[in-house]
Order: sequence, then structure tokens, then C-alpha cells
Amino acid sequence: EKHARKATIRGHKKAELPPHINTTPTIHFDIPKSKTSNRRTAATTDNQRNNLPPIQVRVPRRKRRGLSLRTLGISALAVALCTIAGYILFSTGLTTGERVWNWIVLQIKNNTSDISLLETGEKPTPQSLFGSEAEVPVLATYFPTPISTPEPVITQDENARVSAELPVGEPSVEATAPVPVEESDTLILDDAVEEVVEEVPPVVTPAEPTDFIDGPIVIGQSIKGNNIEIMQFGNGPVERMIVAGVHGGNEWNTTALADQLIDYLKQNPRVIPADRTLYILRLLNPDGEARGHNLDGRTNERGVDLNRNWDNRWVIDWPRDGCWNYRPVSAGSEPFSEPEVKALRDFLLEHNVSALINYHSAALGVFPGGQPPEAESVRFAQSIAAVTNYAYPPMDTGCAYTGQFADWLAARGTAAVDLELTNHTDTDFDQNLRVLDVLIKWEPSTGPKSLTELINMAETTYPEPNILDKISKFSVQTMHRVNGLIFGVQEEK
Repeated sequence: EKHARKATIRGHKKAELPPHINTTPTIHFDIPKSKTSNRRTAATTDNQRNNLPPIQVRVPRRKRRGLSLRTLGISALAVALCTIAGYILFSTGLTTGERVWNWIVLQIKNNTSDISLLETGEKPTPQSLFGSEAEVPVLATYFPTPISTPEPVITQDENARVSAELPVGEPSVEATAPVPVEESDTLILDDAVEEVVEEVPPVVTPAEPTDFIDGPIVIGQSIKGNNIEIMQFGNGPVERMIVAGVHGGNEWNTTALADQLIDYLKQNPRVIPADRTLYILRLLNPDGEARGHNLDGRTNERGVDLNRNWDNRWVIDWPRDGCWNYRPVSAGSEPFSEPEVKALRDFLLEHNVSALINYHSAALGVFPGGQPPEAESVRFAQSIAAVTNYAYPPMDTGCAYTGQFADWLAARGTAAVDLELTNHTDTDFDQNLRVLDVLIKWEPSTGPKSLTELINMAETTYPEPNILDKISKFSVQTMHRVNGLIFGVQEEK
């Protein structure tokens, strides 16, 4: 066609076509449809004008395809995501999405409350962050306002200079001769100095760590006769404690963490200061541990939850909405009905443990002891949350907590927390080394303080984290929470 057009332009005579061309066979060209339909029309007209065989253009129709594997995969993924979301929001323990939403709002408020202040350039303050009057810092209560500076004593050599500095009309300071001191006055002065020296306590330098290790110490036995053992590190007057394995095989990673901490302290005994004693009870429920690392290992041999057998708001049965309910479980026939709980109670009554961590799993956060939470336990929980990714305030699944170990301790004046690990398999060892440091150094806010205790309080009073740290921590906590909801929504401490 192009050649014929050029020949016409040049005026050349077209060659005769062979006889068989007169049959004008139809030539089919399958070409894609385009916007150049006018050009096709022009080409057809040229063919007719130059007696060329007509070209029939057939535009192929698009074939209808069925559902591809890719489409099916995307649809299946969307259905799975919707199913998971529905499971999170409406499954047992979270009858509506309101509790999850409230928790998310609370975490956003706690972790990003000072973002709005960036626009104005204002420095965040306790009043602007929490809408309440700032509390007096703890350390300020132990440093009273200094008294007025005493008047300087003017010596005889300085009388002339002071007299010259006085304005006209003021009485001058007269130089006086030294007053002779009698022997009786000297004796009285010596007695007064001795009394003052006796009243001033000597400066005590911190003693060196003693590297003291003792144990395992058997404090009792389980129903099946398995020993309940405690390791002791240090022998100072201030006693602290870690309890693990309350729920046996169901929370076996808490016992694994306790074993890791014991090995660490055996290799580094000087971590414990000379004035501290740390007790670690690695496994309170050996019978449950022996049944296996599964749901069946949560209770003791009589099917009793050892964290619901303490004499604080104890009830024989409780509502199961939002609580662990995978197996039959009871709170015992009465408070302290179980030998494992009795053994731990008797040990605590014989010792003055001022702070205690009760390890559990998984993912809910840090629960301060007491209902409502006791003030010192809240401070302790906040100090732990400040150096870890564990959430405070913790997740509320709506479970009614009765007969709790930490609540019994808080009622006795011990700062106690239930600390939930991230999941049911990991020990979070690196994070819990920081928790161990907080447990050792932490000081209650009440009572007189020595210099060492004030330093410990300052070291465990952490500054407000910046916005990036808050957002990062919130993201980690949210992922842990979603993971816990998907793989085990019926959780409790």
C-alpha cells in the first residue's frame, strides 16, 4: 500500500497484477484497537482507488477471564483479616470492642500527651500533661529550707573598718579589750563540745558487697512432695524478693527467667550491695510444672490457682468474663488452703521484704498491688515501666481479681507488682536485668533516708521520656497486645 502511494506520486505506471490477484482474496490482520480509526479508513479508500485487494481489519475481543489465584489469595487474606479483627473485638473476654478502644485511648494519652505542646513551643509541665497540680518532688521533702544565715562575728581588728562603713548618725562599734576567760568557763565549754560531738552521728561509708550466696533453701513442699526452694544473694538488712512459677507449666518461661537471673547473680554476686538481700523463688508450683508446659500445668495438684488463694478479697468462685477459663480452676476451700501458698506466706512473715516482683505471662503489663492500687506499689510499677517495654497502666480485660498475692502483700505494707512477660515462651532477659536493677535500688518514699537511700531514689526516678520513645514504646505494647489477643485472649495475671 505504501509502495503504491509512492508510485502514484511519482507518476509511474503500476505493474499489472498476476491473474490470480483478480480473485481478490481476503487478507485478515488482527491488530489491536487504537484511536487511529481515521487512518484505517483512509488506508481502505486508497486500496480501493488503487485496485488493491481490500484489507479487512478485525479487532480481537478481550477474553473474559475467570478468578485467578491472585484474586482468590487477596480475597482469602481480606476474609482472614476481618475474622481476626472480629475475634479481637467480640471474642470471649472482650464482649465488645469498647475495652480495646479504651485501652488504646489510654495508651495514646499516656504516651503522646505532650505532642500538642510542640506547636506553641511550650515546655511540657506536670500541670499541662496531666491537668493536675504538680506534686512536691520526693527528694524535696528530705532537704528542708535552710535557716537564715547567722550574723558574722566582728573581731577586734575589724572594728575600725566596720565603724568607718557605718552611715552618719549610726552608733559606732567601739573597740573593747579581750575579756579574760576563767578556768571554770573553759571546763563548761569543753563539756558542751563533747555533748555536740556525741550527738553528731559518724559518717558511714557504704560497705563493700559481701558476695554472699546461700541455697537452695527449702521452705516447704507441694501436695505431691516436691520441694519449694529459695536462693539467697547478699545478707544486708534491706530484703527484696522475686517469685516465679506461680502458674507452673502454663507460665514456664517465668521459671526459665528466674533460672537465668540466678545464674547471672552467681557469676556476678557483687551486683547485690552490702545493705541488700535478694531472695529468688524460682518455682512456686512444681506440681503444675511437672504436668507439662501447657494449659494443664496452670493449677496445683488440686486444681487451685495459687494466685487466688491469698487472704485478700478471697472468694470461692468469681465471674469468668475476661478471665483465664481454658480449664476448670478454683480458688481453694479457704484462704491459705494450699501447702505451696502456706510455705511462701510463712517465709514472708518471718522476713521483712520491702519490695517484691511476682512474675507472670503474658503481655498485659505491670500490675501494682492493692485494690485500689497502693501508692508505693504504683511508684514501683512506674519505675519498672520506665526502663522496659512493659505497659503501665496494664491492659484491663474485665477480669475480677480476687485473692491475689500482690494485693495481700500491699495490704501488709510491701511494695509489690505482678509483672507480665511479653509472651508464653520468651524470658525478656535483657529487659529484666534492668528490672533487677530497679528492684535492688528502689526506695519507698516514706520515712527518713540516708544519703545512699536518697541516691538510690534519684537513680530510680526516671525523667519523662521524649515523644519518639513514647511512640516506639506504644507501638511495641500494641503489637504485644494484639499478639496476646489473637493467640490467647483469656489472659489474667
